[in-house]
Amino acid sequence: SPAQFKTGKVQAFFQNQLDTTEHPYFLGIADLRVSAHFLIERDGDVIQFVSCLDRAWHAGVSSFDEREGCNDFSVA
Repeated sequence: SPAQFKTGKVQAFFQNQLDTTEHPYFLGIADLRVSAHFLIERDGDVIQFVSCLDRAWHAGVSSFDEREGCNDFSVA
């Protein structure tokens, strides 16, 4: 599971640079393309991957409080 890996693997995954041969779990997520605006590491460091002006790849269909397309104007 992802919980056993260090943050560096999450960074590689968000940047589509994960070496899927390193662990059997990675083979199951090899075709996924995801990202996030920010990653907060366990020590509190914040890494920004996507500009707040842009939409991250994780942002699929969204709705909140009967409003559609929330991912067009929100960050995660």
